[in-house]
Amino acid sequence: MPIVGQVAVKLKPAGICDAFDSTELFLGASIKMSNLIFDQGNPECGVPRPGVGVSVLTAAQIQTQIGSGTATFISGHIGIGTTVYGMVSMSGGTFNGLDVPFAYNFNTGTFLPITGIAAGSSPLSPLTTGPWNPPTFAVIGIYLIVTHPGWNGVGANFFGALNLSTNAWTVQNLLTNALPSPPIAVANFNNRGYFAIGNQSFYSDSLNPLKATNAGQVLTHGDNSPIVGYVGLPVTTSTGGVVQQLLVVKPASIWFVTGDAAIANTLATNFLSTTLGCSAPRTLVQAPQGVYMIGTDGAMLVDQLGIVKKVTHRGSPESDIRVPFVNAQVPSRLAGAFASNIYRVFVPNTIIQGNTVNNDYWFDTIRERWNGPHSFAYDCASQLGSYFLLSGSATGANLFQSNPTPTATSIYTDNGNAFNCEWQSADFPKTGKPNGQEIVESTQELGGPSIPFNIAILDDSGDVLSSCLIKTPAAGITWDSGPLWDGGAKYATSITVPSTFTVPWTNPVVAPKFQIDITAAATAGMIIGAHMSKHKDTGYQVAQTSS
Repeated sequence: MPIVGQVAVKLKPAGICDAFDSTELFLGASIKMSNLIFDQGNPECGVPRPGVGVSVLTAAQIQTQIGSGTATFISGHIGIGTTVYGMVSMSGGTFNGLDVPFAYNFNTGTFLPITGIAAGSSPLSPLTTGPWNPPTFAVIGIYLIVTHPGWNGVGANFFGALNLSTNAWTVQNLLTNALPSPPIAVANFNNRGYFAIGNQSFYSDSLNPLKATNAGQVLTHGDNSPIVGYVGLPVTTSTGGVVQQLLVVKPASIWFVTGDAAIANTLATNFLSTTLGCSAPRTLVQAPQGVYMIGTDGAMLVDQLGIVKKVTHRGSPESDIRVPFVNAQVPSRLAGAFASNIYRVFVPNTIIQGNTVNNDYWFDTIRERWNGPHSFAYDCASQLGSYFLLSGSATGANLFQSNPTPTATSIYTDNGNAFNCEWQSADFPKTGKPNGQEIVESTQELGGPSIPFNIAILDDSGDVLSSCLIKTPAAGITWDSGPLWDGGAKYATSITVPSTFTVPWTNPVVAPKFQIDITAAATAGMIIGAHMSKHKDTGYQVAQTSS
């Protein structure tokens, strides 16, 4: 007979949040979706993120191309077409302690032969910890312009310029009207190079980022706080259609540039916000929705109307996660990029629940929810086609490919190492009564061929109340795949779908509140779906008492 007074609760891996309790949150609010992403076809399911596998460009390949010394780490890179351009730090040999440029075409599998590289004009390699101004890249005319914190401003050592037609590398200052010091960022706006120095933007001639003809080619943006970085934003207006803008981001303000010096009375700068800004230049990312960044209020978006707002779900007034971003100890070390429909950010040295952690978070712009934290570490990310290129000092001068969406050829290792997935729900919603609750029965949707899932139920203090293991059945064979009828093998569909399993708790489960925690090794076809539990009021309190 049915149990009287039972209450059904549904949980699912719908997105992560800062809160411990899901009562005031969305259905499926989770504490962790570690190495789990949203199944694009099934809203209630989480699947493993594809691994980065092994490096697609190795340190050994790069140092062989450089011809002297050992490649130690990649300080910055950008994807253009099918080619990645970057700066790599070297140890020993001709370029000991210096960064030098490289370019590799993934379509042909060959390096571009860059000429003109010399030790005397190469920037010092940056440190891998502490605050910094990371290298930046911009294509302007036929040149790829590179800024770097290692140039000292002596002689022509201000910025680098790679001629994309000849692959010739030069290091120089602006001709005619020189920059006063090495710039910390560069951007292309109206085919001019905009160079950030302090609170000013010095701009070059049109289609010639190596020359500034007029002495007055400079804009000043507000107070003396320095520019952090640039990013372009096409803004939709009610009268003029789409207007191009260059966002100029500072630690506590956001400015924009419109117009051009060649068109009379059009070049201007003004502010979007004098209270919100960004100190994490590598999180400034252009996307179809506008410009994403990790700023003073956590994850922020400047939309296509030029409105600065928090990154939320469907216009909600509250962000799902904010703590990892505002607690980052060195904001300038954050790294972000956008590819496919994912804005991802790696946050090193952030404090969560009193612990210092290094976490990777993905924002799915279709679901408008976050997942993570993911475990692969990087300090530079760029887009190349529909996927990410990642590099980090922890993995040396190696470049990895990260696909945001699983495919039939996805592998589930990072740099050759297997990784686990974990889903931990937030606390079950409160019932409105002070009494303890007892779990009556539970079911869990799981999928994948012969995968062992470790399932635990925790109380609100994080203590394990009960645990069990559920192993999904082995994969069957499909019809007409070769084996004979009555050969003993089970027939099955080739499509992986989750099945509902009874959760065999090994002991009575009683607590004020509950969380579900599921872990499994990342495997192709693995799915974690909805959890259903029935619980009832015990009629007495089981809450902790004062010590």
